[in-house]
Amino acid sequence: MPQDWASQYLEERYHIILKFGSAIVNVRNRKKGAYGGVFHLTRILGVISGLVILALLAYFVLFRSTSTQDSSVAEIKAAVSNRDPFEVQRLIGELREAGNQTDCIALLEGARALYLGHSDLALVKFNQLDPEGALRNPLLTLTGEALYLEGDLQNAEICLRLALTDDAENVDAHRWLAIVYYDLGAVDMTLGELDEVSKRVTQDFRPHYMRGTIHSDFGHHEEAIHEFQLAIDLAGKEPASMPIREALAKSQMALKRFDAALQTLADCSKSGTALALKADCLWQLGRADEAQAALKAAEEFGPPSNMARRLQARMKFESGDLEGALKLLEAVVAVDSADEEAEYQLALIFRQMNDEEMSQRHMQRVDDIKSFKTELTELSQTAMEEPQNAEVREALAEICEQLGQRQLAKVWRTAAESCRQNIATKDATP
Repeated sequence: MPQDWASQYLEERYHIILKFGSAIVNVRNRKKGAYGGVFHLTRILGVISGLVILALLAYFVLFRSTSTQDSSVAEIKAAVSNRDPFEVQRLIGELREAGNQTDCIALLEGARALYLGHSDLALVKFNQLDPEGALRNPLLTLTGEALYLEGDLQNAEICLRLALTDDAENVDAHRWLAIVYYDLGAVDMTLGELDEVSKRVTQDFRPHYMRGTIHSDFGHHEEAIHEFQLAIDLAGKEPASMPIREALAKSQMALKRFDAALQTLADCSKSGTALALKADCLWQLGRADEAQAALKAAEEFGPPSNMARRLQARMKFESGDLEGALKLLEAVVAVDSADEEAEYQLALIFRQMNDEEMSQRHMQRVDDIKSFKTELTELSQTAMEEPQNAEVREALAEICEQLGQRQLAKVWRTAAESCRQNIATKDATP
């Protein structure tokens, strides 16, 4: 490993993280009690979202030989990538029978706790291991994952970067580093890590899905369409491809390619979302009867989404049922106060009702939302260019609050805090 100042700093931080890991968890748990919870991932790739990005993990074969320490280490590395707590538990039992495998057992017990959602307990287990032992690389990767889930982005990045310095082929480290960078607002670095995953796992559709989601979030729909189509080609007809097809259709609709979106949706399983999207496409193409039939079918899947309500409101507005349209749109903005399309439709309805004051009020809200979105785009670009700028991330959190995106606001605030911690740590380093 090259011993320049940067790698030496990372190594020092790694040893501090493991030495004081349990103390860090204890402090963070007290903060959870005081503030009612900490950051967790939502969209993709949640964003994917949120939620979407954490599912992007590969599966490997679990080896079973435990005759020597070397074979045990090989089994550990395979088992931790498998991410099945029951298989991990079975391997723990085999190692205990073999005896004298305390480090291997401790790592697996930490991994099991991590996969069961107990990242704080996992860090306590990892704290028991030799940071320079034979399990250093999986220890680095798992510790990085656990720290990320605890909201400690700075130290998670350090561990994952060290894991990749030791082994550039560590796919799990590339995946988690992509997620860390995404939550820090370093989107270019996120895309770079996803490229590294795709190079090493060429048949994995998930990096393409995440890249498509990122491009879509930033309004780059041509790029999003390309990535979504690659993801669908790799995912095939399996259920995992259904949300990708819906995402592809949304990007196609954003570019007014309604015929193409209908073709994409034709391969989707029936769902409330898919049917609402289909209805919107049909309405845009002037096929009103078919659009209404699709909306009717969507009702079988539960209460209508805001997308369906907006379309129903447009239909009622054009048929002259202003009161019916008004009721639907009021339900939309009650759920999403920053729904620009709903606010615009409300402005038109009140104008038709000769209530100019209410019409102007909603039109002003449309202008405010547009302004917030423009500022959000500009600050997001700055965040990409300045990955350690805490003030920009705080500003992004405030805008997300104004747009009703509270979960995303939490992500940006966590990123801002991580930036501040990173700067403080570097300032304190002699």
